Amino acid sequence: AFIHTISHYLRYILRRDVNQLSTQVHITGLIAILSMVTVVLAMSSVAKRFKNSIGKFERRLNAHWIFIILCIALCLHHGRTRVITLTFFGLWSLDYLYGLIFSTHSLEVVELLPLSDSSGVQMLFRNPNRFRPKSGEYIKIQLPWLTHGGNEWHPFSIYLRESTEQGWKSVHGFDQVFPFKISSASRGEFKSALTMEEFIRITLLSEYQHEAIDAPSSLLVQEARKDLRNRFPTTQVFINPVGDWSKGLLKDVREQKQLRACWVRGPYKSPYSIAHNFSHLVLTASGIGITPALGVMGQYPGFSRSKILVWLVRDSDMLKFFAPLIKDAHIAVVFYTGKEKLKSSEVRKITSNGNIFIQQSRPASLPGAIGNIIVQFENHLNLSKAKTVEELAIRNRTAWCILLWGL
Repeated sequence: AFIHTISHYLRYILRRDVNQLSTQVHITGLIAILSMVTVVLAMSSVAKRFKNSIGKFERRLNAHWIFIILCIALCLHHGRTRVITLTFFGLWSLDYLYGLIFSTHSLEVVELLPLSDSSGVQMLFRNPNRFRPKSGEYIKIQLPWLTHGGNEWHPFSIYLRESTEQGWKSVHGFDQVFPFKISSASRGEFKSALTMEEFIRITLLSEYQHEAIDAPSSLLVQEARKDLRNRFPTTQVFINPVGDWSKGLLKDVREQKQLRACWVRGPYKSPYSIAHNFSHLVLTASGIGITPALGVMGQYPGFSRSKILVWLVRDSDMLKFFAPLIKDAHIAVVFYTGKEKLKSSEVRKITSNGNIFIQQSRPASLPGAIGNIIVQFENHLNLSKAKTVEELAIRNRTAWCILLWGL
């Protein structure tokens, strides 16, 4: 579009054709290019720098509606652009109306559970009729009763497996008498004494016993015999207080100003749906990025995919709350970077939820840590002797997918 515009101006200058500046073609073209620039700038990091004014999320989101001005300008610009624009605008309009009529749901009862001032709010609701979510997708939420921003729609990743009560008790210390058996506690203490490499090697021996020699248990995919679409009756989202809308929600919930009703729209397909093309998934998340990672893990239960979670988190309450859901990962490596170190009892409690390793510092190299995990996994599963990812056979490397959230 820029090249097209510049070429026209150069032609006007070379031909000294000033009269073209007052034509409908020039005026509509100028309006179109300015509309494009405005929409693109609204999505860029430049606009985010002005977070207290034009850079607010809802203002940047509403700026996308300028594309309607763009469509009108293109329709008036030329006959060819009119046909192309009306075709694609018509398709978009049909899709938007479908979502408005058939994918918008009124929820009469929702659960809003605040964790702490720094963590956020979990929202839980029972799936309404015609709402068929799939783990890893996302929805849009409107809360009309909010003190500020009640007319705004905000997108959030969903996860379907629920462990709200267990996570809540873990955060608030209601289960100081550990609910797991002594063997689990001992196992957690044993884990904390291992290095990451030792932990991964022992976990692989436990989860994939004699994979390369005997008929591997991971090849017996029981999930292929089940209905994975309707396993869970409820849907959850986690709302982190990072903007005016989410901070206002946390404030209203804490002050008991919330009502138990809201609107949801969706679900929408996640950009991470590409995961189904791979056999082994490395889900790398930072902070609240754990929620879409949980969604992908929930989408592929059991051994339907190999799932490795690498999570960088500094909020201890968030770590404790989501720990019961991390058990869906075959290997979970958590780099906890909070200012207050976790106590040994807290580490034992968290790691008792599954194959979870906690390092209370940042990794020396995140790509190096991920590569080390992949190499150990391949060396155990395929009896290779590689020392780096580059030394693995190409057919083995192409079976892996690394997904990133919040990094």
